[in-house]
Amino acid sequence: MHVVNGLHHYLSDDPELVQSAEKIRPNCLIFENPKVQRITILDRKIPNVRAPKIAMFGMDCALGNDFQSLAQRSCRKRAFAPK
Repeated sequence: MHVVNGLHHYLSDDPELVQSAEKIRPNCLIFENPKVQRITILDRKIPNVRAPKIAMFGMDCALGNDFQSLAQRSCRKRAFAPK
């Protein structure tokens, strides 16, 4: 399992999540205090990853708003959403 965290709280503050992580040892990428030179967002490599993908969008931050806007625009082009 791979976990990418961009939330406003630390995943390590959740005891239940920590206990589960100790059992399955996920690969975690934390974005709370990122090193800017290491972040690769929208680098177009995701389609090449051979694994199930789950898109998570939020409306609580600028990044979530940007992704939501892109998703809505894409859906409108394909007639999946009202204008």
